[in-house]
Amino acid sequence: METKRTSRALVLLILLILSSFFIGYNSAAGAATKTLKIGVVMPISGPISTVGMAWVRGFELYFNKVNAAGGVKIGDGTYNFNVIAEDSRVNPEGAGNAAKKLVFQDKATFVFGEILEQDTQAIYDVTLPNKVLHLITWINVPWHPADVSADKPLCVRPSLFQTLPSGRWIKILSL
Repeated sequence: METKRTSRALVLLILLILSSFFIGYNSAAGAATKTLKIGVVMPISGPISTVGMAWVRGFELYFNKVNAAGGVKIGDGTYNFNVIAEDSRVNPEGAGNAAKKLVFQDKATFVFGEILEQDTQAIYDVTLPNKVLHLITWINVPWHPADVSADKPLCVRPSLFQTLPSGRWIKILSL
């Protein structure tokens, strides 16, 4: 049962992402649009805030572009996106609290984040029991326990490239 739910959530996410690239943006005027809230947990204060702010700004620019083009049409529905960014404060407690706000107060459909392993795990500890899909934007140590695995059904790392300890790039799809 849980596997079916996870599969459905993953299929919806993949359809949303792929539809923005392959199907194109919806230009039909007058169609009722639905809004999907996209949560982003990043270190937007503290010593690595420039990295976190770059991620947040990238999400905002991308989803604003999709919205300006009319959103994404999937089946009979049209979707716009509302990006809500929260500060992890560069620690697991801050990341967990940010994820709680996104899940409980803001009702985020998906939560993107983080870049530090412990913070990533803190986000997943909130999203999993609440059946919210967690998308890891980046992780410093691939295959770390905080990374995606068969034991983490609602966690996806959509990055296609990752570095090996040798510094060489390998192509992986972590779905």
